[in-house]
Amino acid sequence: MSTTVSSDDKQFEQPRTVAVVSWKAPIIFGIFTLLFALLPLLAPREGATTFRLYAGKAAIPIPDVILPATATSWIAVLILAVVTVFAFWSARRRRGIALWVVVVYVAVLLIGFLAWAAAGSTLPMIGLLGGALALATPLIFGALGGVIGERAGVVNIAIEAQLLAGAFSAAIAASIAGTPWAGLVAAWWPGCLLPSCSAFSRSPTMSTRSSSVWS
Repeated sequence: MSTTVSSDDKQFEQPRTVAVVSWKAPIIFGIFTLLFALLPLLAPREGATTFRLYAGKAAIPIPDVILPATATSWIAVLILAVVTVFAFWSARRRRGIALWVVVVYVAVLLIGFLAWAAAGSTLPMIGLLGGALALATPLIFGALGGVIGERAGVVNIAIEAQLLAGAFSAAIAASIAGTPWAGLVAAWWPGCLLPSCSAFSRSPTMSTRSSSVWS
C-alpha cells in the first residue's frame, strides 16, 4: 500500500527559522544621541580640552591630544547619529547589532562628553582610567557572583545590598576595635550569612521551598 505526500505536508515538515528582532539597542542609541546633542546646543563651552596620555616621567612621552570642545562635541553627535541610523537599519533588516558598533558608540560618546565637560582644562587619562578600574573592582566581583548564582539556579538581586552590608559591618568593627584587621574579618560575615538564608530556604529538607529569585 503506497501513500502520497501532498505539497502541504512537505511544507509543514520543513523547519521554520524565526528571526528575533530587538529594537532595544537602536532606541537606547537614539535617546542618548538626542540627550548628548542638547549639551553643545543649550550649553556650548569655549576653549579646548587637553587629553594627557602619560603620567609622571614616562620612558616614551606621548604628546598631549588637544581637541576643541564645541567642535568635538558636534562631530561626536554626527558620528553617534550615523551609528544610530545604522543600528535602526540593522534591526529593520532583522540583523543583530554587532559588538564593534556598541564599542564605537560608547567610545565616541565618552570622548565627546569629556571634551565638552572639561573644556579649557587638562584631563589626566591615566589617572582617570586607573581610578575607574579601582572603583569598578567591587562591582566586577558582584557581577561575577551574580553569574555564578544564576548558573546554580538562584537569581540574586540583592548583591549590592550584600556589598553594602559587608562595608557597613567592616566600618563598625574597625571603628570599635581600632584596627582595620577587625573590619576585614567582619566584612565577609554578611556576605556569607545572607546567601545562606536563601540556600537554606531552598533546601529539599524544607517543607516550604522559596522562589529561585532571592532579594
